[in-house]
Amino acid sequence: MIGDRGEVNEKQQTGELSRREWLTKIGLLLNGLAVTVLAMPIIGYLVSPLIGADKGQYKRWITLGDLSEFPENQTRLATLITSLAGYAGCRVRTSRSSR
Repeated sequence: MIGDRGEVNEKQQTGELSRREWLTKIGLLLNGLAVTVLAMPIIGYLVSPLIGADKGQYKRWITLGDLSEFPENQTRLATLITSLAGYAGCRVRTSRSSR
């Protein structure tokens, strides 16, 4: 036991890391990186109203075509252009509302 303590003291004086200390530091680094990556969307969600990132893009209507292209009670495939995905397909179904 005395020899072991002497070796530990020598390693501490020379600045060498033991395998356990090295793996602990690598684990902490990887955990910190994972927390940072997972926290970014949450931080963006919380900060976006403050910086005005929305700019009303989700509040406006998207034109898919003339109403005559979408017969009542039939499903049609419409293509729309979005700023995030480029071209995207969506299914559109019209029905008479009971007002």
